[in-house]
Amino acid sequence: MPSEIFGTSVFSAYSAFAAWESVANVVSCVGDGTTAVAHVNAGLLMGNLYIFRIQVTNPEMTPNDNKWHIECGGESSDLFDGFTLWTFTRTSTTPMSNAVTLSNLVNISFSPFNDIATTISSSAEGVLLLTAPSGFSFGDVGVDCALLETMFSLGDAEETPTVEDSTFVNCTRLSDTMLRFSIPASSALVSGIDYKLVVSVNNSAVVSSAQSWRLESFSDVDMITPLDIVDVPGFPICDSTVEWTYSYLGSGLHVGGAALDDLSLSVRLPDSLNHGDTLVFSAPWGYDLGPKSPYEGDHPCNDLTFPADSHITNSSEILCEENVLTVLVQESTSLTSGGQILFSLDTTNPAVPSPWSTNYWRVEHRDASGLLSANLWSSWDVVPLLQDVHAVIAGSISGGGQTQLHFGFTPVTSASEVVIQGVSPGWDFTETSALPQDQVATDNQLDRVTVTVDLFSAIPVVIKLNFVGLPSDGGPAVFDITTYSSDVIVNQLTDYEGFRSPGEVAVTAPLLQSPYMMDPALHPVTSLWFPQLSSLAIASFSLTFGSAAGVGSIFRIIATSYTLSFDDFSLVDTVSSEQVALVHLPTLSVSDTLECSLQQELTPATTYALTLSTVTPIESPSSTRWVFQTTDDGEFPINHNEVDLTSEFHVVGAFIFAISVLRSPPLATVEASVSVYLGEVRPDLLTLVAPIGFSFPDQCLYAGGNAITSCIPGKFTAERNTATLIPSYDSLTGNSILGLFVYVITPQNTPADPSWQLEGTISGEQVAWGEDSSGLVVMQMSDTSVLYAGVPEINARVAVTFRTRVTLDAGSTIQVQYPSTFTYVCAESLFWLLSLPGGSLACEQEGSVLVRLNTSLPAGKYAFALDLFTPGSTPIINEFAVILSDSSDIVQDGALGLVGQTIRDLSLQAELLTWTLSDAGQVSTVGVTFTVSANIVPATFGQILITLPENWAHVVELTSDVESSTYNNSLPLAPEPWVDFSLEDKLIVTLNVSQAIVVGQYRLRFPVSVPEQIPAYNVWRLTFCESVEGASCMEPSGANSLLTFPIVGFNHGDVSPDFSVSGATARGGLFFNATLLVCAFYFLGGSV
Repeated sequence: MPSEIFGTSVFSAYSAFAAWESVANVVSCVGDGTTAVAHVNAGLLMGNLYIFRIQVTNPEMTPNDNKWHIECGGESSDLFDGFTLWTFTRTSTTPMSNAVTLSNLVNISFSPFNDIATTISSSAEGVLLLTAPSGFSFGDVGVDCALLETMFSLGDAEETPTVEDSTFVNCTRLSDTMLRFSIPASSALVSGIDYKLVVSVNNSAVVSSAQSWRLESFSDVDMITPLDIVDVPGFPICDSTVEWTYSYLGSGLHVGGAALDDLSLSVRLPDSLNHGDTLVFSAPWGYDLGPKSPYEGDHPCNDLTFPADSHITNSSEILCEENVLTVLVQESTSLTSGGQILFSLDTTNPAVPSPWSTNYWRVEHRDASGLLSANLWSSWDVVPLLQDVHAVIAGSISGGGQTQLHFGFTPVTSASEVVIQGVSPGWDFTETSALPQDQVATDNQLDRVTVTVDLFSAIPVVIKLNFVGLPSDGGPAVFDITTYSSDVIVNQLTDYEGFRSPGEVAVTAPLLQSPYMMDPALHPVTSLWFPQLSSLAIASFSLTFGSAAGVGSIFRIIATSYTLSFDDFSLVDTVSSEQVALVHLPTLSVSDTLECSLQQELTPATTYALTLSTVTPIESPSSTRWVFQTTDDGEFPINHNEVDLTSEFHVVGAFIFAISVLRSPPLATVEASVSVYLGEVRPDLLTLVAPIGFSFPDQCLYAGGNAITSCIPGKFTAERNTATLIPSYDSLTGNSILGLFVYVITPQNTPADPSWQLEGTISGEQVAWGEDSSGLVVMQMSDTSVLYAGVPEINARVAVTFRTRVTLDAGSTIQVQYPSTFTYVCAESLFWLLSLPGGSLACEQEGSVLVRLNTSLPAGKYAFALDLFTPGSTPIINEFAVILSDSSDIVQDGALGLVGQTIRDLSLQAELLTWTLSDAGQVSTVGVTFTVSANIVPATFGQILITLPENWAHVVELTSDVESSTYNNSLPLAPEPWVDFSLEDKLIVTLNVSQAIVVGQYRLRFPVSVPEQIPAYNVWRLTFCESVEGASCMEPSGANSLLTFPIVGFNHGDVSPDFSVSGATARGGLFFNATLLVCAFYFLGGSV
């Protein structure tokens, strides 16, 4: 039972599994590595879902290829995922030094499989337990004894980790080699995230090879419930330490980002340095000892030099890569123990100091046997660079005037004041004040200002200065920004370059057009109207620039309240008529700004034609102002102008307008609901414009709602009919016209452009317009079909079916319009009501069949049949229509444009259906008969498809249940099995395509079950399909169907016109003999 596999407590979650069959005993189960083979007795049933349990031994780590596979009874599954083991992953230990007895920092990297201390209780704690190898010892510990870092990603160098977050954790020393770390819920460790634990440890006093460290996790402080466990490879311990010193005579040793030229380093080895030995010097992360590109000299290091008396010469192989300098000693003489090595090189302080846990210099001495000696030393303090610095002008840009300057940056270290000094050009801070209340400007001087403000590490801040004097001569703006804490410099950025003074942009010939105005042939109505609010428009200008803007400069356009786009953007030199080469920069998140990178120079005094796409404002602006500027990336504009285009850019309101109908049959007069959201405008005239084909009656107002008093046909505009609506707002309480209905006359089909428009004017001037692009869809009656066989010049049985959404009253009519080359002889004997409740033929209309109902017709699906005489060829206009009109001859529903059948040059006809019994639930033998009046050449037909009506089903179980009979010649059938009876509502008879079907009458008889419910479309379909290799005749309307004859079915109690049939045939059965199943289970990536 599944409950025996999972336990009863979780059985309900696996209720889909079937109980293991009692007879299907497991005979044996043999494991071989990652494969287990179990022999099971027969008895498992096809289609059931079973589950079993098997014992395996877990590996130490989750395999990389952790997929399982199962085979059973000759069937095979796809590979499926295995389970993940509870262990840490991505583990490593990295020591700062390998020297004996040294107080050392060890970085332990790991990623947990199980969450640690993730709980809704803020007081809950998890535990990490770290066990060092024998010989190591942890010193006195307590609060904040170790650093836990959350690793986010890798930096620019592949080996450089990026610390997303760090926190100190409390420790408990359980023994010399065992530490327990308390993990509070506030610092929970999450599965799959990389972490690094930095701990202080005393290295072993004995030289030793690498030994494993053990890391464990628990969900409780008592360490009762284990989570993950792993043994992490350790590191070797070498014999002794190295003495190390450095010196630097420059002034920027402690400045972040400062170049340190000629940094001198000295080491003294406790052991001899011999030919073939290796020295490795490692700087903290962020220092680059590599060469300047391209480098010159004997080795790829940054100006590395050795004194003339140095033991190391250019004979040795020297490599500098990122923060590591490696020397492979190739000197001919050895350096004795205690000997000194001196060298100097150039490097650069990192902009931000390395984290505390890695801010060390290291040196290692190795020979062929391994590590001989090593040591580490703390690096010097570095004042970090200010991060994310930017400066902007937030006020006027007129040269020589006063403005606002905003300086944004992120301090690395907290501070209490910032000094901003203007280096160039001539800034004036004598009257400057700070804008925010928490910022106070003090010590104003001509070229600098001091601002008292609380600055916090890693928290962005913006210093806002008012009344700053702009330079009159313009040019690059350069500043020094320095932060202080207790008069000590803690962050600094010197020679920060910002912006420059702009030249003028002269703007002439502004023009705003809607896309409809650009293509009047496609938009004959809306092209006559102004652009709308909050809509797409095309803006064009003539521009002249006062200063040259070079290649790579940014051309920027700002239009308040407008949304600018690069679509249809062009900038053309009007002298040469050539397009200016530029590249769109789609990086801004501000919608009213557009930027391009110039790929050729814009010259002064040249006029340029600018065109671009825009979205107009959401609301009518009180003023329209556009800004044009060219600028260098990160600089103040080269050219700048702001122009008022309020009078030139005329934008009107946008109605929210919709038109809808409850019904819209073709060629009918319907009541259309019109809803309009006016917004704040109140037009004195509304014009409703209909699509081509729609029209309005003389009096088109059905109901005026809350605002319309009159509706009459208006002027014929752009080949469209219009209606003029006269509003009165006395009863309007909001901004919407509601309850408005107008009469509309529908066309035969939905036009290609179904959109409707509504224009509002005041005293003849347009103030708003709207469009309903979906409009009214002319709804053809659903599920409507006209089915007949496309055989020339026969009385073809025509089956008509439709589904109407309306109820028709007695006296209503159903009109079937047929192509002009068809002929209809009105005769009740050739008319079958099928599912119609009652009706009779009316023969007075030419070109159509008219059925007049003598009772009401509720909404629903119906069918009837009649005979039409087919033409000798397919009509040029080969369309039928079915139209339903009420007793007042008003169209209520209909379907037009029903495509007729192709007339094929074949001579055959379907005959009446025959049957033996017609009572519900009985098995009746049905005969489907057709007559061939001219020989049909071989391979014309490949198959015959008989499709039963809905609810009907044949009961054929053997080929012999289907009898083919003829009155003269036999139907050329394919070899057995020549009939496919796999689908209960279809029989597919395969013919011998090498033989002709000669003149004669053919009948196929087979048993069917008479349904309890006779369907509305009680029509049998006899389909002849062409011979297509590999294709089967599955549907009457399939791709290989040539002809389909509709045959009227029979109802309960009907008597067949011919009920003589042969006796029933014998039926066989199927059985299944189960045999012993041998199941093989493959477990990929694990052990059994």
